[in-house]
Amino acid sequence: MKNAVGAMLLALTLLSSVSIAQSPTEATTSSSQTGAQLPSSPQGAGRMQSPALTSSGSGMEAAITRMAGMCEQMMKQEMAMMPYKLAVGIGLGILLTLALLLLIVLEVQWIIAWSRG
Repeated sequence: MKNAVGAMLLALTLLSSVSIAQSPTEATTSSSQTGAQLPSSPQGAGRMQSPALTSSGSGMEAAITRMAGMCEQMMKQEMAMMPYKLAVGIGLGILLTLALLLLIVLEVQWIIAWSRG
């Protein structure tokens, strides 16, 4: 019984760590693609911040627009997974409740059996 519970906890831990590990890699690849477009020197950053000095203000707007689009897409993906997460949570709650009830029944039967013997 202890081994089965331990195996279930280990499986849940591994599944959650896999889902967490996948999210940063997607964000890293998308941020590295947009990071290549941003200037790496502080002087370049100053030029990007003041559109009066250069005409690259629209490039900054385009980068911000792309970042907003990526954030919106990620939020849609997270919200699309919400019913599944809710169903899993409810299912685990039901299983834990049943396990607790069965444990209580077993304990009562154990007490009755020992009191007779």
